[in-house]
Amino acid sequence: MPTYPWLLYYRYRVLTVAISSLLMTCLAHLWVSGDGFNDFGIFWHGFCGCPVDPRDAFVLLNLPPFTALIAGFVFGYLSPGAVALPAAAGIPGNQLKALNRFFLTRPVSRRNAFFLPAAIAMTTIVLLPAAAFLLLVGWLSLVHAPSLHHLMATIRMIPAVSQLGQHPTFLQVLGAVSAPRRYLAALSVGFCAYALLSSQQWMMLSPSKKINALGIFSALLLFVPMWRVFGHQTADMMFLAPGHGTPLAYLPSVLGIALHFAIAAAILTGCWRILRTAEL
Repeated sequence: MPTYPWLLYYRYRVLTVAISSLLMTCLAHLWVSGDGFNDFGIFWHGFCGCPVDPRDAFVLLNLPPFTALIAGFVFGYLSPGAVALPAAAGIPGNQLKALNRFFLTRPVSRRNAFFLPAAIAMTTIVLLPAAAFLLLVGWLSLVHAPSLHHLMATIRMIPAVSQLGQHPTFLQVLGAVSAPRRYLAALSVGFCAYALLSSQQWMMLSPSKKINALGIFSALLLFVPMWRVFGHQTADMMFLAPGHGTPLAYLPSVLGIALHFAIAAAILTGCWRILRTAEL
């Protein structure tokens, strides 16, 4: 498959996700270890000496799903692989349909048009949030920043980590906190966000008005502050991250992770069926 043109097209989105992931990670570190958002000395040798706070541990636990969610939004929201058409006027639904029709009638297979952008988006969601956190930890360790010890002390407030010895290794901490499971949950949330928002461009190709309306509704999810509309228990199930009133020992359920992946797969499968039957 000719992946290079797609990488070239999506390079700014990849760059946006990389910058946003690193920015969110640095802001989380400023929140946890800094004396304010302008306390940039914590990235070197400065440290305010702030005591550890359980609320800061919640910030760290919510960081992976939040960065994955942002990545899913960046790649999913109104992301047809097309160029603008001067003739594509009218309401947004008709404009998006015209853009997709223009793109899909070019000499490129439907399979490439559908699966390559999804592969690039999902690879980015998998790699960049974790890379941003590892880059921060690596930098703090390289410059021997005192804030790294405060960061580790905050993580040690999680009950499973507190049972380790006095000087656990970084890998031991990741294992105790069930980092693979938590990160897999974050990826499932990011994949769902991408699938929901990117489905708009394909639903607009369906001759069914109901599916067109469903595609328009999916774009509105970007503007709905779901974490405030729903109760914290519902929000925990949707975002697979601990909210207010949730104990620090919270772990996303295997069923919840599986359901998120299944929902994302079902949405993409339905969009692929629409694309295969669309008359262009």
